[in-house]
Amino acid sequence: MLSLPVNMGVGFATRLGVEHAIEQLGADVVVTLDADGQHCPGAIPFLLSGLSRGVDVVFAVRKDRGSMPVVKRFGNYFLSAATNALYGQSFSDTQTGFRAFTAEAYRKMELFANDYSFCSEFASEVARNGLKYSEVPIDSTYDSWTAVKGTDLAAGARIFVNSLFWRFSRWRSKP
Repeated sequence: MLSLPVNMGVGFATRLGVEHAIEQLGADVVVTLDADGQHCPGAIPFLLSGLSRGVDVVFAVRKDRGSMPVVKRFGNYFLSAATNALYGQSFSDTQTGFRAFTAEAYRKMELFANDYSFCSEFASEVARNGLKYSEVPIDSTYDSWTAVKGTDLAAGARIFVNSLFWRFSRWRSKP
């Protein structure tokens, strides 16, 4: 079990866990899942079945985003649309923390975000590296905890600015 003495951010914690699974435990496939209870771990087999069809990454897509708090729903749509425009993709839900991917795909990515920008950065790296991806619709739950946990408007603005930076700096250096 990994433990951080202080909160270093969701991106930092996710990278630490993924790198531990791949490098220390020898994982060939990794599934990430937000800790806020929004997603049901019972959907993991659906994500894994997508990988068995030859893609590098499978994103969970929240089916009923109408139950999302309004600010989160707006942010989700805006950031997904911005990511698609910047990277020429058609991601349905770039802000999901529920995804499965191969260790090989992860090793191709350059991920640095420590905060909630990690989700957009992950999607941008899928696009930048030409990784094959698919999406699986899943149910999500919003209760009094998940409705307030996560990003706000300021975090959404940071994610957008970071996305612009990644697009116009990293893509130039890709061979």
